[in-house]
Amino acid sequence: MTIRVVIADDHTRTRGLIRESLESNGCVVCGEGSTAQEAIALAIEHRPDVALLDVHMPGSGIQAASAITRAAPEVAVVMLTRSAEEDDLFDALRAGAAGYLLKDADPGGLGDALRRVLAGEGALSPRLLSRILDEFRAPKRRRLGRKSPAADRLSAREWK
Repeated sequence: MTIRVVIADDHTRTRGLIRESLESNGCVVCGEGSTAQEAIALAIEHRPDVALLDVHMPGSGIQAASAITRAAPEVAVVMLTRSAEEDDLFDALRAGAAGYLLKDADPGGLGDALRRVLAGEGALSPRLLSRILDEFRAPKRRRLGRKSPAADRLSAREWK
């Protein structure tokens, strides 16, 4: 299966490396941008299978993820970033991202990760998985007197 991808990252060299990795894994890059606005426009214009976004690009990759999932819900959004910050991770997931991958991972696995997302699985860097699990265990932690900083940002509705 050929996957059509839009890449948005404000570093030209990084976009080139991502493109190279994707194309060597049977993906087709149908658009590249360096800002959130460009990412949104490309996703709407090309309707790719996946929009691969950096979190920290001009205009915010998280804002782009939210706009893309609203305007083109058939496009899977995957974040590809250096940020392992809880705020970025949880904000991206709340914005509709189906995956959150770190740039320090093996680039050879990127195409397979996108295929898994399109098959209905999530894509998450393994070291971030424990942070998500911790959030769901946070109520028990609170009973035990421990606290998770990111858990404080969840609304009562999000806990249900």
